[in-house]
Amino acid sequence: MQIKYSVIKIINPKLRNKGYKNIDFGIGVSQGELLVVKSGVPGNELHQDLVWIGWPTYHAFEYGDKAKSPKNIWISKNVFKAIKNDDSMRYSGDKNMWVYSDEAFSFGSVKVYKTSYYWNL
Repeated sequence: MQIKYSVIKIINPKLRNKGYKNIDFGIGVSQGELLVVKSGVPGNELHQDLVWIGWPTYHAFEYGDKAKSPKNIWISKNVFKAIKNDDSMRYSGDKNMWVYSDEAFSFGSVKVYKTSYYWNL
């Protein structure tokens, strides 16, 4: 939520002042089991990285790839269920921050939750 604020309230105005277009972006968040492996050249920290494998990683990537302004942030049904008791993540005043829709992806159609809200820094 604060990343969105940073882009639309800080970065984009500076870009516009210099004659550039606004950045439109998407953030995807998913939840589930992952496999994390270390990959690269053994014994050389500069040439190693962690690789995240599993459907949550792929789903989050796909959500972020499709998300556009004004609803830049998309979350999975699992994430929505995980935040259901946290009013700061669900409501802004008396309004529910999230809307849902069925979206088609390469892995099939799933329900995603989207928001246009952001949090001030």
